[in-house]
Amino acid sequence: MFSSKPYALVLGGGGAKCVYQIGAWKALREMRIKFSAIFGASGGALNGAMIAQGNFKKAYNLWETMGLEKIVAIPEELLKEGKFNLNVENISFLKRLRDNFLRHRGLDTAPLEKVICEAVDEQKIRRRGIDFGIITFEISSWKPRQVFLNELAEGELASYLLASSTFPGFKAAEIQNRQYIDGGIADNVPFAAAKERGYRRIIVIDVSGIGNNKKPSVQGTETVYIKNSVDIGNEFDFSPKFIKNYFYLGYLDTLKIFGKVSGIYYFYNWDERTVRLLEKLLQKEEIFQEIAPLLPKVSKENSRQSNISRIRSALPPEISKYYEIILCLAECAALFLKMERIELYSFDGLLKAIWGNYQKISKETLPSSKAKKGFFENLAASSMEKLALQSKTGGKIFFILLEHFFQ
Repeated sequence: MFSSKPYALVLGGGGAKCVYQIGAWKALREMRIKFSAIFGASGGALNGAMIAQGNFKKAYNLWETMGLEKIVAIPEELLKEGKFNLNVENISFLKRLRDNFLRHRGLDTAPLEKVICEAVDEQKIRRRGIDFGIITFEISSWKPRQVFLNELAEGELASYLLASSTFPGFKAAEIQNRQYIDGGIADNVPFAAAKERGYRRIIVIDVSGIGNNKKPSVQGTETVYIKNSVDIGNEFDFSPKFIKNYFYLGYLDTLKIFGKVSGIYYFYNWDERTVRLLEKLLQKEEIFQEIAPLLPKVSKENSRQSNISRIRSALPPEISKYYEIILCLAECAALFLKMERIELYSFDGLLKAIWGNYQKISKETLPSSKAKKGFFENLAASSMEKLALQSKTGGKIFFILLEHFFQ
């Protein structure tokens, strides 16, 4: 499906969310996918530099140890686990932050400048010969600016990386008496820059960051578009838990895009034997008779509808069209039980997790004397997510299948 020829890589901006791109890079490295060019905006520009110099360990460590205090000068008393933390006890430190803001006409980005200078090896990037483009925004002309490494003077790369990453509200970056701010204002996912540069094999990694997220014109290109399938946290959430989860999500989403793992909303390794065993159970008439009361009544015009078609009609539209009906039902059950999505399961492991959660919640929710019908009603009432609620029927069907499967 995917050839071995190199791609151009496009990296969108998004603050802390950009750790997702390093997770994606881990998967791309495992698949030995190479890049002839990299284009980035904001945090994506910094990641582009890290990827261009080819040191994965250094890039991961950068994000693992990143925090707001390494981006802007904020009194440490206002921070907790990488997040802004304001309470009655530390409110007096806001005065220092305010004074800093007024003095620099924005939050002082000296900490971020130091991080960039320590992390990025311009000479190494130049030696590797990758075409590297950065998107920033010039304040005086109020226009975007694209700069390319092979057109920059020696030693200018760090300055333009800072310029591209200067979020609105931060002190503007100054280069040759011109002021610049975040490139995401102009084009937060600079696909157009890659296409205009002449590249036609392109991988985009979009992290759902705040900015001008233009719809890419992919006509005439071979584009692989990777975007976070779960949206958690925000651009300034540098808590260890968020960084770990978003990194792993980037890794899993990329493996799924390239067909290395299966799943609709979840991630798991395909198990042909188990899926076919469950299919056989689903086709048994006596089991379908248990399922039938859960399905919509058959109208005269649909009287010849197959059992599988009837089941699909009861599932959420986002899931129902997926080819393997067993995977549709398994994911309905997992969604209904609100199981962890940012995790790689074996398929048997997913089934056991669904079954274990189902048994645990049913015991906690109901005395043994009550009917199962009440369990489903209570569980649905506690779940506010629309998709989880729509997955109730599919979940019920899968629980019936698992009762027979684990007998």
